[in-house]
Amino acid sequence: VIEEIYDFIVPELEKFIENKPYEPQMYYVLARIYQAGFENLGRDDLGKAETILKKALNYSNLRKEYFQELKQVLLFQGKFEEGEKLLQDYLKRVDFYDYFPYLTMGHFYFETERYDLAMEQYEKAKETGYDFCQAVGGYSRYMFSAEKTGAYQRIVDMAKKCLEKWGPDADTYFNIAVGYFYLSDREAAKEFFLKAVELKPEYEEYRLFFENF
Repeated sequence: VIEEIYDFIVPELEKFIENKPYEPQMYYVLARIYQAGFENLGRDDLGKAETILKKALNYSNLRKEYFQELKQVLLFQGKFEEGEKLLQDYLKRVDFYDYFPYLTMGHFYFETERYDLAMEQYEKAKETGYDFCQAVGGYSRYMFSAEKTGAYQRIVDMAKKCLEKWGPDADTYFNIAVGYFYLSDREAAKEFFLKAVELKPEYEEYRLFFENF
């Protein structure tokens, strides 16, 4: 049924755009549907999504949604360098927040699993005012990138900063404990591990890990 709907809607939207090329939202909608067809139905329509989004840029070359979707389409196709250049060129032409270029590129590098580059951009975003504690997604990406690059002091520092905003939190305590573990600070690691266990008994399974290193 879903495939039948896809096969009906796509040609209709393609005809709509052909007849009314100045309807900007329809480019985004059709590109999203092409991506959904690729992700959920195995349709090989990413090339069409790339074409329609590049066409959309002729009408609006600053619209954030176009660039975000085109970036994702390029990543799906393994066109990492083209996606990187696309975002870099876009970021030179927009003026949102001081941290926006760094955060955007950080997320791009995160998605391409280049965590060293992601961490470099995340640090610049932080220095220019972005608060990673304000968004769970950004915080998780920062912490994961820090772990992948062995930046355990940054894990500890960020988690402590967020504790001040969030209040007591078992998962954050545990992140700090792990950070201190890899920094070879046994007492601090055990201290924060016990705080995590107090709030979330499930962490008890890691007790030997922290008591015997």
